Amino acid sequence: MKRTIKDFIFEKSLLFLALLTLAGLAGIVWFLFKEGMPVLETISLKHFLTGHDWYPTEDPPSFGIFPLIIGSVSVTLLAAVMAIPLGILCAVCLSEIASSRLRSIFKPFIELLAAMPSVVIGFVGMTVFSCRIISGHRPD
Repeated sequence: MKRTIKDFIFEKSLLFLALLTLAGLAGIVWFLFKEGMPVLETISLKHFLTGHDWYPTEDPPSFGIFPLIIGSVSVTLLAAVMAIPLGILCAVCLSEIASSRLRSIFKPFIELLAAMPSVVIGFVGMTVFSCRIISGHRPD
């Protein structure tokens, strides 16, 4: 009987936290739309999506996100082209080729990499790359 009450409380707590998370995400989306909609009163949606200039502080401002969309798609495709084969090869190597000792060494590192958000990894890479360029150590 005690176990059932604990399970019920735990289940309802998780449901509450999940709903709270969804409410937070909905609030973020609502705020972004609320703050962004006035832009569409000054320019058309077509110009916003296909424009090539982004100068929001100019007079008159220019809001074109086409290069941003193309850049995001390009980076996503390039990352997928590099990451998918590498991930599959690592998985096959660890599961089929590597010894159990080698697998026990590398598996925690791979799990740690998988647990890190890609934004953090990208930020660290960008910081290291930009610091090397600024300090004069240009990559060959």
